[in-house]
Parts: sequence; C-alpha cells; structure tokens
Amino acid sequence: MRSRLRLVLFIQTALIVALVGVIFRQQLNHYKEINQFRLDPFEENKLHSLRGSGDNDLWIIGDSRAEQWNASFLRPIKTNVYNLGIAGQSTKQVLERFEDNLETHCPKYVVIQVGINDLKNIGILDGERIAVDCLENTVRIVDLCKRRGIIAIYTSIFPVGTVSLLRKPFWDESIRDSIRHVNMKVKEYCFDKGIYYFDSYSILSDDENQDIVKPEYQRDFLHINREGYKLLSAKLSVFLSDNSIP
Repeated sequence: MRSRLRLVLFIQTALIVALVGVIFRQQLNHYKEINQFRLDPFEENKLHSLRGSGDNDLWIIGDSRAEQWNASFLRPIKTNVYNLGIAGQSTKQVLERFEDNLETHCPKYVVIQVGINDLKNIGILDGERIAVDCLENTVRIVDLCKRRGIIAIYTSIFPVGTVSLLRKPFWDESIRDSIRHVNMKVKEYCFDKGIYYFDSYSILSDDENQDIVKPEYQRDFLHINREGYKLLSAKLSVFLSDNSIP
C-alpha cells in the first residue's frame, strides 16, 4: 500500500515539475520575443535572407503559418523563393514590415497568409474591432502589392484544429465564424479587384466538419503539418497553371 502511495506521489510530483517546466519555457520564449521586437520592430534581421535576390522572386509573408511553409515545396513553381513569415505577428505588423521590406527589395510574386493572430484574440480582448481591423489590414497588404506591380496570391486563413483542453479557457467559438467572414470578404475584394484568391481553407477543411482541419494535416491547434503544406503547394501549382500566372 505504501509503495503504491509513493508511486502515486512520485507521478504527481513529476507531472507538476513537467508542467512548471513547460510554463517556464513558454514565459521565457515570450519574454525573448517581446524584447526582440523592441530591438527590431520591423524584424529587419529577416532581410539577410534576401541577399542575391532579384525581381523574379516569390516571397511568402505572414505569421507562423507562413513561416512554417517550407520554401522548397514552392521551388518547382518558382526558382527563387524566400520565406519572410514571422511567428506571432498580426496583420498590422505584417503590413508595416512588408512596407519596410519594400523600401529595399521588391519581389515579383507574394504568397500571403495572415489573420489568425488577430482573430484568435476574440473573446479575450475587446472583439468589436478585431475582425474589422484584420480585414482592413489584409486589404491594405493586397493593395500594396497591386500598387507596386507585385502579383499577389492571397491564401485564405486556414481553419483551426480541435480545441485542446488548455486552449478552451481562451477560446471563443465565434472565432470560427470570424475566420469564415474575413475569408469571404477578402475573396469578394480579390475577385472585384482582379487579385488571385487561393482557397486554402477549403483544401484543408475536414470533409465532415468544415470548421476544422483534416486530422491528417493537423500539427497542433493552430498549425498544419508538413503533409498539409505539401498538399497546399501542389494545389497552388495547379492554381497558378490554371490561371496562367507567368
């Protein structure tokens, strides 16, 4: 009996230590991100990857969903692919960083994946303006491409996965509605302005529940895995070909 009690206490202690370790690492990473942003608000350190770039390049811009898109998956489409996605960034940050990047470099193509870091705050922060600002900033990113003669391919905001237990206290189900709403409005805008709209949401959605990512493509609650990006890249190649994008 005592040995069993000691085992239970040992397991409980180990779980508590592991949980404290996870929380500590998360707080440490958050602290680093805050201070890195203060030192380099436009994160111009990313520009070192553009050395030797030319006017026929393809950029991937956006948040962590853009950052995790392996550039090599798109090189069969375009030879020079540069991933400038940065985890944690909102549409406002991506817009301002993109404007700053264009001061020194200008690609021919831009693949855009933004929005989830705005919309995931609905239910936590004052949500009245979040979806509106997300839409406005996204439109400004697309418009900036059009003004600069850049071929923009807007990839709709990916659906999220199944809500985990740790995420539930910070999750509002209206976020799913907001994702669909922003995608729909940007789609209408792109079609009206002659901008390429790539429906990544439908490609990744589960057949039985359109609001979540197919399990085989889910990495975690907010992100897709390598196979998901391979699928998107293959579909994007067909999309570019079908639309005769040079």
